[in-house]
Amino acid sequence: MNSEFDPFTRLPREIQAAIWDAAVRPAPGKHVQKFIITDHHFDYAQPPFPISGSPLQFTRRGRPQGGYSLAVPWDDPHARFNDSVYTLDNGLWMACTQSRAAMERRFNRNEWWLELESPGNSERLSAPGKYSGLDGVTHSASYVGRDGERNYITFRSEQDLLCLDPRYLDSVDWSNHVGGDDVPLINYRDGRHKDVPILSFLGQNIGLDYDPGMMDTLEERPTQYRRDDLRMSSTSLVTMVNLLYRIAGRTLWFIDHRLRPISPTDKEPSTTAQGRRAILAEAGGRSLSKDYKGREIFSSKNSTLIEVKREDLGTCWVIDTENDEPDVGERSVFDFINPLFQAAAVDCNNPSRLRLLACQDTFLTCLTCFPKETVRCVERIEPVVNDRSDVGIEPDG
Repeated sequence: MNSEFDPFTRLPREIQAAIWDAAVRPAPGKHVQKFIITDHHFDYAQPPFPISGSPLQFTRRGRPQGGYSLAVPWDDPHARFNDSVYTLDNGLWMACTQSRAAMERRFNRNEWWLELESPGNSERLSAPGKYSGLDGVTHSASYVGRDGERNYITFRSEQDLLCLDPRYLDSVDWSNHVGGDDVPLINYRDGRHKDVPILSFLGQNIGLDYDPGMMDTLEERPTQYRRDDLRMSSTSLVTMVNLLYRIAGRTLWFIDHRLRPISPTDKEPSTTAQGRRAILAEAGGRSLSKDYKGREIFSSKNSTLIEVKREDLGTCWVIDTENDEPDVGERSVFDFINPLFQAAAVDCNNPSRLRLLACQDTFLTCLTCFPKETVRCVERIEPVVNDRSDVGIEPDG
């Protein structure tokens, strides 16, 4: 069957533009974006250990020559899929002139964190920092996939949840981060580093997977990790929190996959994906609208991360301890805060930037959880001249 819709080009330009607009990131709200982080010791040309990702290419040389770098995780059918929302529409930057125009309309305060391949520049492509301090700022960067093709990603830097892949956190030298890296991925926001550039590729919200073994590590007890990919030494854990929370001033969101919603009928936790979806359906979307009013919600392509506050435990959520060691019990991230902050020498009187998320299996096509955005009226659009030499992004059509 022909994959192309030939009559599309004969549609009125307004209809074509509306169709392209609908193709750009249909899910509203705050999104989950996943990255692998590596430090200045890691050489992608001769990696000390393999990583399952493609490095973001911020400069003509590719990755930064000094400091930290990021990679886009690959899909791994035997382990995990990259369900970041930036994968929904990354091909639209290069599909054709009209698709790129739709991306530019949606992300109208987009900063390009890449060095253009061509010497010319377009007013449409804004350098990092142009929209600093404004609302709705997005960042775009590029990487070369396993197929050798260049791809572009776009995310809302201060709004989205930027999750760091847990498989490589223990290998990062967190103690040697410098705010003046070649590419400022993480700036300092504690107010004491006014000489450091304010630019930062990563925004305010950092997501980290939580495992009860992390508490065992801090308390120097026999460590029982539920997940092998989350193993971290106490030194790495403490220095990471010290950098990201205290110095960089980020909000750390610990994702506890043990949390299960309580059924609105029998008050028993559901332990299966089918049962959890049934609870959401039975509640008529209440779980995402009424019961969790005032809670932050982040969505990926396949799941929803919902903020859980201390008062929600036992009333809206319970901890599934089926696979935990007997002495772990129902200790939550909130029980983890005090020993963590004491070890990191961080004031724990008001840990407002250390928060908890539960993960639920949902899909962006669920109209209850993710109602469609209001269709915008599209004015008549003049043809866009595709000057390939002015942008460094080569659309295919």
